[in-house]
Formats: sequence, C-alpha cells, structure tokens
Amino acid sequence: MSEIEKYDLIIIGGGIAGYSAALKASQALSVAVIEAKKIGGTCLNVGCIPTKAYRQLIMEYKNGNSFFKNDTRLFTREKLADVFEEKINCSVSGLHDGLMQALKKNSIDVYQGKAILADDKMVVVKNDSGEEKRLEYQFLLIATGAKPVVPSVFANEYSNVFTTDKAFVKSNLIPKSIVIVGGGIIGVEFASFLADFGATTIIIEREDHILKKSFSVEVSQTVTKILRKKGVKIYTDCEVVGIEEEDDETIVRIQKRTSPIRSDTEEILTDKVLLSIGREPDLDNQLIQGLSVNVRDGAIVIDEYLKTSNPKVYAAGDVCGGIQLAYTAEYQGEMAALNVMSSVMGEGKIHNGKVGMVPSCIYMNPEIASVGVKETDPDKCFAAKYSLKGNGMAIIENSDDGYVKLIFDQHSGELVGAELVCSHAVEMISLCKEWIEMRKTANDISNSIFPHPSLTEAFKEAAILYLKEVGTGEIPS
Repeated sequence: MSEIEKYDLIIIGGGIAGYSAALKASQALSVAVIEAKKIGGTCLNVGCIPTKAYRQLIMEYKNGNSFFKNDTRLFTREKLADVFEEKINCSVSGLHDGLMQALKKNSIDVYQGKAILADDKMVVVKNDSGEEKRLEYQFLLIATGAKPVVPSVFANEYSNVFTTDKAFVKSNLIPKSIVIVGGGIIGVEFASFLADFGATTIIIEREDHILKKSFSVEVSQTVTKILRKKGVKIYTDCEVVGIEEEDDETIVRIQKRTSPIRSDTEEILTDKVLLSIGREPDLDNQLIQGLSVNVRDGAIVIDEYLKTSNPKVYAAGDVCGGIQLAYTAEYQGEMAALNVMSSVMGEGKIHNGKVGMVPSCIYMNPEIASVGVKETDPDKCFAAKYSLKGNGMAIIENSDDGYVKLIFDQHSGELVGAELVCSHAVEMISLCKEWIEMRKTANDISNSIFPHPSLTEAFKEAAILYLKEVGTGEIPS
C-alpha cells in the first residue's frame, strides 16, 4: 500500500477555479491539486486562450502581417493549418509552463489522474498506468468545470462534427465552409473569425435571435448586421433534425421549430460542423454521491460561501452552474480558498462568494461588451447612445461603425448599465463596471478628463447627451 500524503486542502480539478484556489490557499495551507486531463482546464487549453490566439492569427493573415510576410499567397490550406496549430500551441504551452512553475514555486503538489473517494477523509488518485496514490484531506474543493452540451441528434460520432473542445485540432482549423450550431457568444465569435478568414459560414440558432441569453435586443440586432455584412448566413428559430456524411462533405438538415410539417426541412452542404450550444457541469456522479453533496439541475448546490451540503466540501466554478466565465470561476475559487483557510486556522472570518455584476464580452471585430442593466424601462432609465462617427480615434482606426451606450437612472443620474460596440470594448467595459459600483453620475463622467484622441472620450459625449436630454446637472461647454 502506498504512503499516505496529508493535506489541509485537496482540490479536484486544475482549471482556473482550481488553480486560483490552490495559489490563494497555499499562502497558509498545504495544498494538492488533482487533474484528470491537463492543468489549466478549458480556458487555457481549449477555450479562452487558444480562441483568442486563433482570432489574432486570422487577423494577421487577413492583413498580411507578422510571419505571413505580406504575401498570403505563399500559404496553402495545409500549410496554414500547420502554422496556425503551431502558433496556437505555442501560446497555450507558454502559459501552461508558467502556471506549472507558479504551482511548484508555491509548494502545491499536482497529481495527474482520476480522483476516487476512499472514505470521508481520503481520496485515491489513479493515473492512466493504473498506479494509485492515497491522499488524506481536511477539506475538499470540487472544481471540475464543464463540458460541451451535445444534442441527441449528434449522439453518433461524425468525422466532420466537433465541439468547441476540439476546435483547435489541425484538421478543423481551416474549413472551407462551416455550420455553427448555436448563436451564443462562442458561436458568434467563431462565425466572425471564420467569415473574416473567408470560410462560408452559417449559424443555426433555435431562439428567435442570436445572443438572446447574454445581450440586449439592440446588441443582437447590431451583431446580426455585422455578421451578415461579413457574409454570415443566420437561421433563427431553427434546429438541426438530421445529419449525414458523404465522403468529405456533411449534409445538415434543419427545420423551423414552428413548422407543423416534420418533413419540411432544408439541407445544407458543408465542410465542417461546430457544436456551440453551451456547456454543462462536468460531474463525477460516483464521487458526488460518495461525498453526499447535493445536486440540482445537474449542478452542485452551494451556499453564498461556496460550501456544499457536506461541511468538509466546497465547490467553485462551472461545476456549480450559473455564470460560466473564467473570471467568475477564478473569483469563486479564491473565495472558497479564503473560507477554507479561515476554517483551518480557526479565524471564523468568512468571505461571500456570490458573483455580483459581471461584464459580458464578445471577441469579434468590432468587439462587443456590456455590463449592468441591458434593457431599459423608459420610466426608470435613459439610454444615451453616442455614435463613434464623431470620435477621432475611431475615425483614425477606421472603426467608426460602432457606438457607446450609457444607461442612466432617470431620477438620480447614476450610471446603471453600458453597451459598447467598438474596438477595445473588452478593455473599456471594466471602467463602466467600476463607475456603476462607485455610483458615478452622468455629471461625474461628463466632468472627467479623458486622453485625446481616444475611444474613451465617447463616454464623456454619451454623458453629455444624457444631461442635455434629461436636463440635470451641469453640461460642460
């Protein structure tokens, strides 16, 4: 029998929630991380990082920049796939190596393999070779993340159909044509990238408009217009009812959800099919049941302090359902770690892990970002929308098709929401979030100093629009 290693905290799952918790807890506790696949989880290995690296590569290819040496004609489709794969892997591996060094520097032990519950204070890690290691814990944190949702119509394996977890396999990188099933944030991002690259791109969305769960109707309409301008075809209120592969091509059969005739379908011929319908908590049912942890709607139930129904077990990140974003998972992981530290050290201080206001972002061209109130009630709020046609930096960057919309409370003049459609929107939205939390008013924003020329000057102009229309505060001359 192997020697038993003892830890204050064992974390099952080495994604962003797990490793963030480990780094925080290691300040005072002995910590181990168990990861079945690869440290870094979805975000680092198959999600955020490779997706944005992919976007950057397509932009550089399109503009003839960097290693493309201003002559994209030299690159065959196969050569491009090689280059893209190499560059994406380079970005991922560099960050992965840095993360592993950080874990080692903080004396965090990493175990590769599957976590199996032995009893109420011990887990066994079993690796691919069948070797086992016994670990004893005082507290457990479950941070196993989420996995792609795969509809039953795609239950069989198809060579040209893949989820976002497989999007960066070489054979999927450079499609001639693609059908994207799902018009949420990830589906829209991929549609934008691939359309910019020249692929014939189609989105199939079962709702009546894209981005329905994440953004306002106006943002949806704006993004729809942008995508169609790029050549993307969008089918709404439709679902895939059949799929068939013939040689190197795939036939996708779709149908209007409201169609009374089941045979009333349309066929789409495509090179590849990307499933981007969403993600669901990745639960190890045997482990969860053994720990007597409550589950609701497929997600681990936690209280506001990230504690489960088992007082020795915490959970954080996508495995808990709710908002599935890397930065919310990171926050929850750190708060859970602080609460475990408090329990182990007997401090009695607990930290609320409830996720507050979170920005929503789309990394496309132009970028889209929003925070706070999305749809406005005219009796309560006023939306001041400033077109970037009058912004110097937007004109210089040739990106003046977008806008900045600030939403103010009608009575107090406080900022309560923002929508940005412009380059650098993802960076700019954090400023809006801070203003909302600090209860800044239109008057405060209009009297602020912004660099010139800059896109942030649009904030001042939007605030002035509000003051002119509503007639409160002092309007800068």
